[in-house]
Amino acid sequence: MAVDNTSSLILINRLMMKEEDGGYSPSFCLACLPRTYEYERLTEYLHPQELGYYETLRYEKRKRSYLLGRFCAKMSFAKVSGENKPEEILIKRGFFNHPVLIYSGIRDNLEVGITHCDEMGAAVAFYQSYPFGVDVERTSPDRASVMDRVMTEEEKVLWEGLGISATVALTAFWTAKEALSKVLKTGMNTPFYVFEISKIEEQEGYYVSRYKHFSQYCCFTFNWGGYVLSLTCPQGTKLSEEFIREVQGVGAKLKLLDKD
Repeated sequence: MAVDNTSSLILINRLMMKEEDGGYSPSFCLACLPRTYEYERLTEYLHPQELGYYETLRYEKRKRSYLLGRFCAKMSFAKVSGENKPEEILIKRGFFNHPVLIYSGIRDNLEVGITHCDEMGAAVAFYQSYPFGVDVERTSPDRASVMDRVMTEEEKVLWEGLGISATVALTAFWTAKEALSKVLKTGMNTPFYVFEISKIEEQEGYYVSRYKHFSQYCCFTFNWGGYVLSLTCPQGTKLSEEFIREVQGVGAKLKLLDKD
């Protein structure tokens, strides 16, 4: 494995328990690497076509996010499928810019969702019959004003009752909507009211949201202080306790990385 865990945060785990059928069990990968990390080392995970695209990228920030996204996607896919040849897996963009897996050994209609922000990437590998969407965003006051403009009045009432800062609340709603857009494969070009959140409840250290127009889905949101992560999935999904504990612990690990 090319990544040194002593200087980075790597989390790879199965994330779901479904009582009536244990066969769905997707997997999740999150990676956060310091800027001093030699990102070029991650190119060994790229398919030749991906490497060709990567070499056309000009800006370091875009290069880092591309590598992190591909790394997380392939690690989460490997956890589900048992395949361990990431360089043979090609992840292309679909018509709506959603990731499409192309690999001769793919079984059971596996798909992958990808997100990245700053030096952090995350991905979830799932079965087509049980879709997931994932999004991570930095809690930035500068972006909060943009997020606020696409909130409905009903949503503003909801987040005002959460007892958290406006920036965190707005980011939580934004990531929940973006994660749903990835499940639907529409992207955020669809009118925002389509993704409206009708209910949000605080659980033990995380939030669970419901959608007004897509009641068949729910969203789990985790607040790490500087970042917010949302996972959208079918209603009734139960995340494993081990996964919840690990994801909740990411915030503390990120603070340690910032000190390094």
